Amino acid sequence: MNINGLEINSPVYWEIRHHRESWPRESGWVLPTIVKSIPQDARVLEIGCGQGAFAASLKKSRPDVTMKAIDCSPTAIEKARNHYVSTGIKFQVADVFNLTSDLKDEEYDYIITIQNFEHWHPSIQKEALHQMWKRLKLGGKLFFTGVGEAWDLTQMNYSPMMWKGGEIQAPNDYHYNKWSEQDFYDLCQTQKAKSVKFWRLRGKDRIVAEVEKDG
Repeated sequence: MNINGLEINSPVYWEIRHHRESWPRESGWVLPTIVKSIPQDARVLEIGCGQGAFAASLKKSRPDVTMKAIDCSPTAIEKARNHYVSTGIKFQVADVFNLTSDLKDEEYDYIITIQNFEHWHPSIQKEALHQMWKRLKLGGKLFFTGVGEAWDLTQMNYSPMMWKGGEIQAPNDYHYNKWSEQDFYDLCQTQKAKSVKFWRLRGKDRIVAEVEKDG
């Protein structure tokens, strides 16, 4: 989908949104589930951290973990660093589709990505998962969410953005697809996951998956 030549969900789209808007990532609905799942003293990576609110909430709940949070938007990362300078979280500009280069040989016990998969076109979701999988330690776990079948993809909230010097209207949450447990399971098995565990949260309109890498 394009608006004034701007591809929705592209890095440029998110850079402009983060430049114009300040919004904390809603985390109350999923944070308790994650906090209980992360092992003690784990190395944790959040992918698509936005302006850092979720990472900061997680670090506050689990000060024992060593945490890095990445986003493709330099503006989002700058805001995260400014807002959460005292948390000890390392915020870094990085692209999920280029993690081998951006994160070198780093490996993590637990990788989290919240409300991101539905913003990636189905043709590249498998590659996104593959990139995360390579950064996950043997025996490590990947935690990610998606919108469930009850979500109405035609219902979009609109938010003003600046593009080419003028105000335009762009979808606030543009989702390419919605998910069932079977969809998540099939995607995870492209990486030969050892196990996949599911939860339904937020009135069952969100699906959460925790995927274990065979150790």
